[in-house]
Amino acid sequence: MPARRRVPFLGHQIAEYTVAIALIAVGFHLSGGAEMALVAAGLLLLLLNVVTQGRVSAIGLLSRRAHHVGDFVVAAVLIVVPIFGYSRLHVGGVALSEGVALLVLWIERSTLYVDRPRSAPAAVAGGEKPARRVPSGFETAGIVAGALAPEAGKAARQAARRLGVVTGVTKRVVKQRRTPPGDGGS
Repeated sequence: MPARRRVPFLGHQIAEYTVAIALIAVGFHLSGGAEMALVAAGLLLLLLNVVTQGRVSAIGLLSRRAHHVGDFVVAAVLIVVPIFGYSRLHVGGVALSEGVALLVLWIERSTLYVDRPRSAPAAVAGGEKPARRVPSGFETAGIVAGALAPEAGKAARQAARRLGVVTGVTKRVVKQRRTPPGDGGS
């Protein structure tokens, strides 16, 4: 896949956290050996993301390269476990396990494991570096959503703009109501 079509590693981690939580939740509702295999795979994915260096990891012991290899290990476990791990044939568990293995491989193949290079900030007159602006919560949500789906990012940006407009109008109305009549608003 071209680099511009790949998802940043943050999106990869969020997707894998979601898959891990879903595996654990579904595993508690199955029987016949499938529950243990799916819960174990979910816990393995969760642990892999917690210990990998990234924005949403807790410990950061493993490199992204090791995480890349770990994704293949998790997919291999999900493919092989139904053959050896189930005490009786559990069609739903087998199908889910194989489907999740394909999903993990697809997520792995569509991930950009290195950060994109950042452009240099424009120079300010006087030779000072520009102050770094911290994005708001809505902007951060838009960035994350934009990484996962362009349409979701566009919708998040539009929602943030509309919320800003509503906030501005509300502030003006409150200010007008607080000023006594004939004061001139200053």
